[in-house]
Amino acid sequence: MQTWQTPLVTLKAESSDIVDGTVDLECTSVTLEPAADAGPKEASRGGSLVVGNADTTPLSGLSWTPRFISFSSVGTVEPQTFEVSDHSIDASGSSVRFTIAS
Repeated sequence: MQTWQTPLVTLKAESSDIVDGTVDLECTSVTLEPAADAGPKEASRGGSLVVGNADTTPLSGLSWTPRFISFSSVGTVEPQTFEVSDHSIDASGSSVRFTIAS
């Protein structure tokens, strides 16, 4: 499991979207939870990204499905980008779990 501290994640419908099909979620962290059968070199395949302490309000009005999530973690220069296949909001509405596309 790996956790990045970040104040914002960007969700995109397509990897090349700049404005249309893009929404930002305020948050405090992103945690990578690898699939149970993933080896060290494939930790992200089939796993999940959990966006913690997130303002999930923008997700309720989306007319499209997020397919890419990107963020810059505190202290790094290069952004992290993951392709995702679906998402679910936890019961409290404070975090979102994205399934990483295989």
